[in-house]
Amino acid sequence: MAKFIFHGYIPYEDGYLAKVTTEGEESISLNIFADNYKDYPELKECHCLMSVGGVATETQFFENEDKYYMLMQEIGNEMKAKDMIPLGTKEEGEIIAEDFEESPHVLYSGTVMEVTPIEEGKEEQFNCILTVETLGMNFQLLLRTEEEIKVGNVVYGIAWLFGDFEQVVEH
Repeated sequence: MAKFIFHGYIPYEDGYLAKVTTEGEESISLNIFADNYKDYPELKECHCLMSVGGVATETQFFENEDKYYMLMQEIGNEMKAKDMIPLGTKEEGEIIAEDFEESPHVLYSGTVMEVTPIEEGKEEQFNCILTVETLGMNFQLLLRTEEEIKVGNVVYGIAWLFGDFEQVVEH
Protein backbone atom coordinates (compact mmCIF):
# COMPACT_ATOMS: atom_id res chain seq x y z
CA MET A 1 0.00 0.00 0.00
CA ALA A 2 1.31 3.45 -0.86
CA LYS A 3 0.14 6.95 0.13
CA PHE A 4 -0.43 9.45 -2.66
CA ILE A 5 -1.99 12.78 -3.45
CA PHE A 6 -4.35 12.20 -6.38
CA HIS A 7 -4.49 15.04 -8.95
CA GLY A 8 -6.79 13.72 -11.65
CA TYR A 9 -7.22 11.25 -14.49
CA ILE A 10 -6.01 11.28 -18.07
CA PRO A 11 -7.27 8.89 -20.78
CA TYR A 12 -4.80 6.13 -21.67
CA GLU A 13 -5.33 3.28 -24.14
CA ASP A 14 -8.34 1.32 -22.82
CA GLY A 15 -8.60 3.06 -19.45
CA TYR A 16 -7.28 5.94 -17.39
CA LEU A 17 -4.05 6.97 -15.71
CA ALA A 18 -4.23 8.33 -12.19
CA LYS A 19 -1.88 11.32 -11.89
CA VAL A 20 -0.48 11.06 -8.37
CA THR A 21 2.34 12.41 -6.22
CA THR A 22 4.04 10.39 -3.50
CA GLU A 23 3.91 11.84 0.00
CA GLY A 24 7.11 12.47 1.91
CA GLU A 25 10.34 14.44 1.79
CA GLU A 26 11.23 13.44 -1.76
CA SER A 27 7.87 13.46 -3.53
CA ILE A 28 7.61 12.14 -7.09
CA SER A 29 4.84 12.72 -9.63
CA LEU A 30 3.75 9.48 -11.31
CA ASN A 31 1.14 8.08 -13.62
CA ILE A 32 -0.40 4.80 -12.49
CA PHE A 33 -2.87 2.86 -14.65
CA ALA A 34 -6.03 2.94 -12.48
CA ASP A 35 -7.47 -0.59 -12.59
CA ASN A 36 -10.54 0.37 -10.56
CA TYR A 37 -11.21 3.76 -12.18
CA LYS A 38 -14.89 2.81 -12.56
CA ASP A 39 -15.24 2.72 -8.75
CA TYR A 40 -14.08 6.38 -8.52
CA PRO A 41 -14.90 8.08 -11.85
CA GLU A 42 -15.68 11.51 -10.35
CA LEU A 43 -12.73 11.63 -7.95
CA LYS A 44 -11.31 15.09 -7.26
CA GLU A 45 -7.91 16.00 -5.80
CA CYS A 46 -7.48 14.06 -2.55
CA HIS A 47 -5.21 11.91 -0.42
CA CYS A 48 -5.45 8.21 -1.15
CA LEU A 49 -3.98 4.79 -0.53
CA MET A 50 -3.30 2.57 -3.53
CA SER A 51 -2.04 -0.95 -3.92
CA VAL A 52 0.51 -0.65 -6.71
CA GLY A 53 1.94 -3.28 -9.03
CA GLY A 54 4.37 -3.13 -11.89
CA VAL A 55 5.13 -5.25 -14.93
CA ALA A 56 8.92 -5.49 -15.20
CA THR A 57 11.06 -5.09 -18.30
CA GLU A 58 14.82 -4.75 -18.72
CA THR A 59 15.42 -5.88 -15.13
CA GLN A 60 18.83 -6.31 -13.47
CA PHE A 61 19.57 -7.77 -10.04
CA PHE A 62 22.44 -7.03 -7.68
CA GLU A 63 23.50 -9.00 -4.62
CA ASN A 64 23.58 -5.85 -2.47
CA GLU A 65 23.81 -2.05 -2.58
CA ASP A 66 27.62 -2.07 -2.87
CA LYS A 67 27.52 -4.13 -6.07
CA TYR A 68 24.70 -1.92 -7.40
CA TYR A 69 26.70 1.27 -6.77
CA MET A 70 29.84 -0.23 -8.36
CA LEU A 71 28.03 -0.80 -11.65
CA MET A 72 26.18 2.52 -11.52
CA GLN A 73 29.50 4.31 -11.01
CA GLU A 74 31.05 2.43 -13.96
CA ILE A 75 28.25 3.48 -16.32
CA GLY A 76 27.89 7.02 -14.95
CA ASN A 77 24.40 6.49 -13.52
CA GLU A 78 23.71 8.46 -10.32
CA MET A 79 20.49 6.69 -9.29
CA LYS A 80 20.36 5.76 -5.62
CA ALA A 81 19.65 2.17 -4.57
CA LYS A 82 16.06 3.25 -3.78
CA ASP A 83 15.03 5.64 -6.52
CA MET A 84 12.41 6.23 -9.18
CA ILE A 85 12.34 8.32 -12.33
CA PRO A 86 8.98 8.71 -14.11
CA LEU A 87 9.47 8.12 -17.84
CA GLY A 88 5.90 8.78 -18.94
CA THR A 89 4.83 11.63 -16.67
CA LYS A 90 4.60 15.26 -17.72
CA GLU A 91 5.16 17.68 -14.86
CA GLU A 92 3.00 20.81 -14.55
CA GLY A 93 4.53 23.50 -16.80
CA GLU A 94 7.20 21.16 -18.19
CA ILE A 95 8.20 21.76 -21.81
CA ILE A 96 8.37 18.49 -23.72
CA ALA A 97 8.27 17.20 -27.29
CA GLU A 98 4.94 17.56 -29.09
CA ASP A 99 4.67 13.81 -29.70
CA PHE A 100 5.22 12.90 -26.00
CA GLU A 101 2.52 10.53 -24.75
CA GLU A 102 2.02 10.12 -21.03
CA SER A 103 2.28 6.56 -19.74
CA PRO A 104 2.71 4.65 -16.48
CA HIS A 105 6.37 3.75 -17.18
CA VAL A 106 9.10 4.36 -14.59
CA LEU A 107 12.80 3.65 -14.23
CA TYR A 108 13.24 2.32 -10.70
CA SER A 109 15.73 0.83 -8.30
CA GLY A 110 14.85 -0.71 -4.98
CA THR A 111 15.40 -3.37 -2.37
CA VAL A 112 13.68 -6.74 -2.65
CA MET A 113 11.62 -7.14 0.53
CA GLU A 114 9.80 -10.38 -0.40
CA VAL A 115 10.02 -13.01 -3.14
CA THR A 116 6.90 -14.98 -4.11
CA PRO A 117 7.30 -17.67 -6.79
CA ILE A 118 4.37 -18.21 -9.15
CA GLU A 119 3.56 -21.73 -10.26
CA GLU A 120 4.96 -22.39 -13.72
CA GLY A 121 2.60 -21.83 -16.62
CA LYS A 122 3.28 -20.78 -20.16
CA GLU A 123 6.78 -19.58 -21.00
CA GLU A 124 5.73 -15.96 -21.54
CA GLN A 125 3.87 -15.69 -18.22
CA PHE A 126 5.30 -14.28 -15.01
CA ASN A 127 7.01 -16.70 -12.64
CA CYS A 128 7.74 -14.37 -9.74
CA ILE A 129 6.30 -11.49 -7.70
CA LEU A 130 8.71 -9.27 -5.79
CA THR A 131 7.80 -6.74 -3.13
CA VAL A 132 10.13 -3.84 -3.88
CA GLU A 133 10.88 -0.93 -1.55
CA THR A 134 11.78 2.13 -3.59
CA LEU A 135 11.69 5.90 -3.19
CA GLY A 136 8.33 6.94 -1.79
CA MET A 137 6.56 3.56 -1.88
CA ASN A 138 6.55 -0.22 -2.00
CA PHE A 139 5.10 -2.06 -4.98
CA GLN A 140 4.56 -5.60 -6.26
CA LEU A 141 6.74 -6.31 -9.30
CA LEU A 142 5.61 -9.03 -11.72
CA LEU A 143 8.34 -10.58 -13.81
CA ARG A 144 9.71 -13.62 -15.54
CA THR A 145 13.28 -14.46 -14.60
CA GLU A 146 15.54 -17.47 -14.30
CA GLU A 147 17.78 -15.70 -11.77
CA GLU A 148 17.78 -16.67 -8.10
CA ILE A 149 16.47 -13.61 -6.28
CA LYS A 150 16.85 -13.14 -2.54
CA VAL A 151 15.45 -10.71 0.01
CA GLY A 152 17.92 -7.83 0.27
CA ASN A 153 18.94 -7.91 -3.40
CA VAL A 154 18.74 -4.64 -5.30
CA VAL A 155 16.57 -4.64 -8.43
CA TYR A 156 16.85 -2.05 -11.22
CA GLY A 157 14.79 -1.68 -14.37
CA ILE A 158 11.73 -0.30 -16.10
CA ALA A 159 8.17 -1.05 -14.98
CA TRP A 160 4.65 -0.31 -16.24
CA LEU A 161 2.73 0.68 -13.09
CA PHE A 162 -0.89 -0.22 -12.35
CA GLY A 163 -2.94 0.00 -9.19
CA ASP A 164 -6.20 0.03 -7.29
CA PHE A 165 -7.53 2.77 -5.06
CA GLU A 166 -7.96 1.20 -1.60
CA GLN A 167 -8.90 4.26 0.46
CA VAL A 168 -9.78 7.81 -0.51
CA VAL A 169 -9.85 10.83 1.81
CA GLU A 170 -11.42 13.74 -0.10
CA HIS A 171 -10.71 17.32 0.98
